[in-house]
Order: sequence, then C-alpha cells, then structure tokens
Amino acid sequence: MIQTTILVLSVLASAALALRMFFLRGNAPGLRTGVAALLLCAALEALDSMLLAQASASLRLAQASMTLGGLAALAWLIFCLDFSRSEQHCARNTPLKRWALLAMLLYGALLLLPPDAVFDMDQAWDRHRSHLSWLGFSFEAGTLSVLIVGMFQLESTLAGAVHGKRWQIKYFIVGVISILASQAFIISLGLLYRSLDYSLIPARQLGLLSGVGLIWHSLRRKGQDVSISMTCRQAQRSIVLFAAGVYLLGLGCIGLAMQFLGGGIDRIFLLAIGGASGVCLIVVLISESFRRKALQIFREYFPADKYDYRAQWLAFTRRLTASNSRESLYRAVLLGFCDTFGMGGGILWLREADTGEFSPEGLLELDAPSWRLASGDGVCATLDARKKPLDLRLDGPGNADPLAAGLSELKAAFAVPVFLGDSLDGVIMLCRQINKGESWDREDFDLMEALANQAQASIHNLRLADQLAKARDMEVMGKVSTFIAHDLKNLVYTLSLILENAKRYIGNEEFQKDMLGSLDNTVSRMHRLIAQIKQLPTRETMRFARVDLAELARDSIKQLPLGNVRFAGESTPATVDPTQMRKVIANLVINAVEASPEASEVLIETGCNGGPYLAVTDNGVGMSEEFIRNELYEPFKTSKPKGMGIGLYQSKHIVEAHGGRIDVLSAPGQGARFTVRFPDVTSMPQADAA
Repeated sequence: MIQTTILVLSVLASAALALRMFFLRGNAPGLRTGVAALLLCAALEALDSMLLAQASASLRLAQASMTLGGLAALAWLIFCLDFSRSEQHCARNTPLKRWALLAMLLYGALLLLPPDAVFDMDQAWDRHRSHLSWLGFSFEAGTLSVLIVGMFQLESTLAGAVHGKRWQIKYFIVGVISILASQAFIISLGLLYRSLDYSLIPARQLGLLSGVGLIWHSLRRKGQDVSISMTCRQAQRSIVLFAAGVYLLGLGCIGLAMQFLGGGIDRIFLLAIGGASGVCLIVVLISESFRRKALQIFREYFPADKYDYRAQWLAFTRRLTASNSRESLYRAVLLGFCDTFGMGGGILWLREADTGEFSPEGLLELDAPSWRLASGDGVCATLDARKKPLDLRLDGPGNADPLAAGLSELKAAFAVPVFLGDSLDGVIMLCRQINKGESWDREDFDLMEALANQAQASIHNLRLADQLAKARDMEVMGKVSTFIAHDLKNLVYTLSLILENAKRYIGNEEFQKDMLGSLDNTVSRMHRLIAQIKQLPTRETMRFARVDLAELARDSIKQLPLGNVRFAGESTPATVDPTQMRKVIANLVINAVEASPEASEVLIETGCNGGPYLAVTDNGVGMSEEFIRNELYEPFKTSKPKGMGIGLYQSKHIVEAHGGRIDVLSAPGQGARFTVRFPDVTSMPQADAA
C-alpha cells in the first residue's frame, strides 16, 4: 500500500511539474529538456512498478527499464549543461550535448539486443533482481557516469552564481541533485553487486518525489531566470568529490545495515532516511550562512590573521578590472564588499556634482530608496569627521533622525566612506548581515578602508574617462555645428534673395502673401537654429516672465505638423523663459510623435504638484532603464533612426538653467512620459521687466 502511494505521488508530481515547466514564461535555457527528463523519470517509475507487479520475471521489461534510465540520465545531463547558463556558455557546451544525443541512440539500440547480451543468464534471478552481463554492467556504469557529470555541472552552476542570485536557484538545483542522486544510488548498488535490485525502487521514487517538491518550491517562490557566467576555476572548486567520498563511506554502512534488516518497510525507511539526510547535507554545504559561521568557528579555535590581504586585494582588483561599463563597475564594487564581509546586499551612494547630495548609483539585491543622503546628514557628517567606516548597528542615527527609519528598513549594518582627497565623495552601505552572530574588529575595518580606496580609484578613473569622452563629443559637436551653420547661412542668404525678389515683383494675391509669410518664418527659424547650435542657454542668459504653461504649450506646437495631440490639465502659472521653453516643448512633442505609431495619441498635461509641471506622454516604443540612465541625455546618442541626439541634451540644459529637472518614466514597449518640473513660483526670480 505504501509503495503504491509513493509510486502514484511520484508519477503524478513529476507529470504536473513537467506541465508547469512547459508553460513557464520566459522559456529559459534547459527548461524544455527538463520537461523531457521529468517525463522519462515518470515513465521509468511506472515501468519498474509494472516489472515488480509481474508474476514472473520479464527480461524485455528489465531491458526497457535500463533504456529509460539511461535516456533520463542523458536528458538530465543536457538540462544541467544549459540550466541558468548564459547563451555563450550554452553554445560552448554544444559538442558535449551532441555526444549526449548520440549516446541516446546507443541506449535506444539497447532494446534491439537479445536479453542474454544484457543479462547474465547463468545466474538465478527473479522479478526482484536481475544479474548483469559485462555489456549490461558497462551500460549501467555509463549511466552512473552521466549522472555524476550532471551533478558536477549543477554544482558548478551554483558556484558560478553571485551570492545575490544564488538563493534564487539553490532549491531548484538541490531538487535536481536529489533526483539524480537517488538514481545514482540504485545504480551504484547494482554495480557493487553486479545485479539490479528492483526492491529498492521505492527509494528512487522517494528521491524523485522530494526533488520535485524542491523544484516546485523554487519555481513558485523565486523562479530560476538567472544567467550565470562560468570560469574554469569555479568549475574545479567543487564539493562533488567530497560528497562522493562521503557517499562511498555511507554506502558501506547502509549495505551492512540492510544485511541485518532485510527487505520490507524497515529497509525502505532506512533508504528514505539516507536520501533525506543527503539532501539536507547538500543544503547545509551550499549555505552562505553556514560558510560564514564555519569561518568564524575556525578563526576562534585556530587564531591567525582573519584575511589574506594580498589575496583579497587581488580578487577585488580583478573583479573591478573585469567591469566594462559604469553599471558593472558599481555592481563589482558591491559584490566584492558583500562577498568579503558576508552581506546580503548593498548600496553605492555617490555625490552629485550639481546638488552635493548623495544618490544611489549602484544597487545589489536591494530596491532603490526613495530618500537621499545629504552632506549634512548624521551619517555623512560622522563619516566625514572620522574618516573611518561606521558600524550603523552601534553608532547609527538615533530614532529622532529622519534617516533612522530608512536605514532600519534597509537593515543597514555598515557605512564605508569613499574619499576623493579630503572630500567625502561616496558611501558604500552594506546591508542584511548573513551571520547575525559574527563579530567585527579593527582588522575588518582596515580591509574595508583598503577596498574602498581601491574602489574610489576605479570610480574616479571611470569619471575621468567619461569626462574625456564628453569633451571629445563636444569637440565633434562644435565641428558639426560649424558646418551646419555654414550651410544654413548659405540657405538663409538664398532664401533672403528669393524673399526680396518676391516682394518686389510678385502681385498681391492672398496665396502669394501666405507664401511670403511662410518664407519669412522659415528664415527666422533658420536663424534661431544657428544660434541654438552655437550656444546652449545658461541661467544668466534667461529672460524670465510669468506665463501660463498650458497656453505656452498650445502656442509652441501651432507651427508643428503634428497628428493627434491632446491637452489636459489646468491653467498653470510659472516663471520661465518663454522662448527657451518653446524649444523644450517642441523637442518633447516631436520626439513623442516620432516614437509613436501612426495616429497614436500624444498627451500634453499641465498642473501643479509641489511646483508647476508639464508632462508629455506617448504610446511609443519606450526605452530601457539602462538607456535612460546612461544615454538618454548624451549628445549624439539617439534611439531614432533619423535623430541627431541633440534635442534632449539641449532641453535638459534649458530646464536645469530654470532650476528644474526632467523626470522620465518608460519601459520597452510601454511608451514614455517626460515630466518637466519647475521650482515653486515663489522661489523663481522675478520676471524680467524687459
């Protein structure tokens, strides 16, 4: 009865999980192969149960069982080679996957062989046990090798994951290892005695059932859409060899115990306990918290330097130099600190050049806080005065400080200062301590300072490189504007002649008057364009006046050949330079129209929320967060096929000259909303009398 229950549960659970993975959104690498592997495992359990139910031994069913077991192992191997790997590493494993597919054909050919080629017919056997020939022994040894390689690949995947992503795939990997280990256990016993004992099948079914449960738990709570990049060193650092040694020792102990217990429920119970203990051992060994606690205990009983400073510095430097972008550098800094000091997440705060506030430029396993650090805040002031890392658990701000609630929500443990000369340029905030009982001393703080100095050097070099690139872009922009200005001057001169001749010789018909007006307007706009390219506006060149943003927006797009533009909001007074703001509104609306499908609506909205604002919303292609952060306002960077990448760069400078800012809300395929926010009218300069 118990064996039947275990069989039904394992088969149904495997089929249900296969169906769940088949319809899983995202189609991550390896999932489809995992579906096939689960279905093969379900078929294998059903077939072996039929074998046990037979009144007499069935050689063909035993052969089919060996074939299904081999095919399932190969399917799991292909899954392990692709699971959570990047496309580059999946492509690198293609030759091995081709060999696995070829091996599947060999296992399929096993069914074509006569039974006496696979089984030893000279040995007495029944429906509970079949003795293997050398050919059958070789097939089973191959299956065991495939299972071990699969477990090795899974453990390498877990070792290659950064600690922040490791938790997302940990239980998924442990579940698959549980399935593979239970199959390896049955096969290894068969190789040990050169016979397959089908009475042990319930143990394999228990392993399958527990593995399916762990995988289902991982998919339900955390998913497995994580891309891992592997290195040779990570692949070699494996606990699989250690686990293999423990397994062989345990195998001998279980073999001795089974000789005394014999068959029946006690035997199955012993195997179930052994399998569950193995799964628990794997979970403990891959636990980051366990690693930190083990290191702490080791340091207590074997006192020595807590860190190998040379190794730590080299590892941190390699991590930084491997970064190829601003975002990856900030992430590498946080990863280095969190891996070294056992933290679950971190934030890199950097000083903004224009405001002096600290904004969260880098995040690791944390959401961006809604608040900012100011140079006068308690944390920043203390760091600037001490020039040392700050233990926020002991010396953090008091409950009366506005920062206290935010730091508590982040579970912030340490704040490490990043200095540029004598000026506080950034703060590395370490959060979510993994081992709550771990203590910290001067040695930890010294290493924090050393790593912070190295991080500051890399960040400063990145900033210098960005400034050099911008200077080169501006040099190119100056050259381009010179050529454009020269060409436009020629066009303006030509149009001026046409206008002069038309005024002298053409008649007074209404159409001709309209044409003259249009030409006159075109000439004026070309002159303004030349001036716009030559010089960006500053606050000193602004001519402020009190205007109604809604009326200014309507007036700004009268001359633009636009489609479906709708206005919303209320009359909103603001103190702005009308001429410069017309350029901003025109740039935003033209961009919205060009980015949207034909006949799609563009919404212009005005209002007051902490200050006057004007928003332009479209239903276009949208932009990625990375593009908005790194390229949106850069000159000559554009997502439009015919754009020059100057309009938003110019608009940002105009709005900042007003003391305002442009907020962007967008996602790929979901349109964009640009909101121009101005300071409260009472804080703006009085309108220019001129």
